[in-house]
Amino acid sequence: MLNTKQYMMMASYANKLEKAIHSCNDSDLYDIWAVISAVYAMDIQQIDSLFEEIKQYSGLLLRNSKALHGCLIRYISENYNPVEKELISDIEQLLTKYPSALAQYQSALAKYERVEFARNILDDIRLSFELLVQAVLENKKSLENNVSALGTFLKDKNTSHEVINMFIILIDYMNKYQNNHVKHNDAVPKEELRYILELTSVMIKFLLQISLSIKETVYKKNEISNA
Repeated sequence: MLNTKQYMMMASYANKLEKAIHSCNDSDLYDIWAVISAVYAMDIQQIDSLFEEIKQYSGLLLRNSKALHGCLIRYISENYNPVEKELISDIEQLLTKYPSALAQYQSALAKYERVEFARNILDDIRLSFELLVQAVLENKKSLENNVSALGTFLKDKNTSHEVINMFIILIDYMNKYQNNHVKHNDAVPKEELRYILELTSVMIKFLLQISLSIKETVYKKNEISNA
């Protein structure tokens, strides 16, 4: 599995390769090929054979460069997730009851793995959360207009006052962030993008557990020590 530093490095090489492909600059393509081959040939088996082909016949340079880019993106997708795997797995399993919300959630993760525009990723994760709230509350109101009803729903489910307030405040700040930093701007810092993606995932899982009446057992220290 890729850690965050390894992911950032590979994503950087993928971006450089994509730019060289779009510019059709043979010199840049050969340079990036040499670096990628030296760094990742042991991890991605196709690299050596693709590189040998373009060294034998330059006419394959552009085609094989596109193939290499696909290899990098696929490797990132298979070996790195922005959110802890167990959390993703839990959410995807629970969201099968809400297919529209699930589709948007998976879209956000896929775009994040492909290093696409931050605005599209955050739009998707927000829409996933909004669709889930609508399904749980059985209405079609926007997330902003569902805050009061959501608070009542959580209260009816015996959620603590403090957690309800925390949940509602987080939604308010998420909406403000969306309005101030996302709607008209793709330049969202990577750290903030990941933070919001992870935070929203946790909120989605919590709401799913509450709505589906799923309880996780918590053991006190003395119970563990006396076991």
